Amino acid sequence: MAAKDRYESLKGLSGAIIAVLWLDVVLQLLYVFSTVSVIGYMGDLLSGTVVVNDKSPDFSPAEIVQLIVALLSTLVTVSLYFMIGRWIFRAAWNVRHLGAKRLEYTPGWSVGWYFVPFANLVIPFRAMREIWLASHEPTRWRETSVGTLTLWWTLWLAGNIIGNISFRMSMGAETLEEMIRAEWIGVGLCVFSIPLSLVFMGIVRRVREAQDRSIALVPPPEQPELPDDLVTTAV
Repeated sequence: MAAKDRYESLKGLSGAIIAVLWLDVVLQLLYVFSTVSVIGYMGDLLSGTVVVNDKSPDFSPAEIVQLIVALLSTLVTVSLYFMIGRWIFRAAWNVRHLGAKRLEYTPGWSVGWYFVPFANLVIPFRAMREIWLASHEPTRWRETSVGTLTLWWTLWLAGNIIGNISFRMSMGAETLEEMIRAEWIGVGLCVFSIPLSLVFMGIVRRVREAQDRSIALVPPPEQPELPDDLVTTAV
């Protein structure tokens, strides 16, 4: 059955997303610790405490750990993009089954706006706000607070800005001093990414719970009455 034809609880998908988000938090913490070790190693190189030569390995143990964690984190992030995209799409369809009216954003575009430059700075927040409000109060959804969403979106935008700065600095770094600065920016990115994951876990859980409560209050559709001749034939 197509997604739009019926209400589908977000319980299973939400649980999977929360589990993967916890994994992401663990990887972010590991990345912070490994990056601090790499920064210490670079500082030793800079001060002359550690000297490398032709026989030295290409990567220090700390750099190897950092690389492994970064690769795992990338895989988790890509998985989350797909899972959260599906969650947003499903949640947007569900609010329509809850009886919400005058909705501005379609399920498809609630996801699609994330990929439109400049518009993705504002419109995805508005679409998520609509889902949040309509999930909690389907018949009067414009009256609910969205403080949690504001915090989530602030962290999301800040993380993207810092991530862009970190990438550009890493690609342009030529000296140890520049590399160290770039690594510290990477640590700063984790400082935003960890609370971002924690806040989004709460959003996922609360939207799922709100939708499951609201659907229980929706009366079942009325069954059409059969014509008298069909009733007689059936008897």
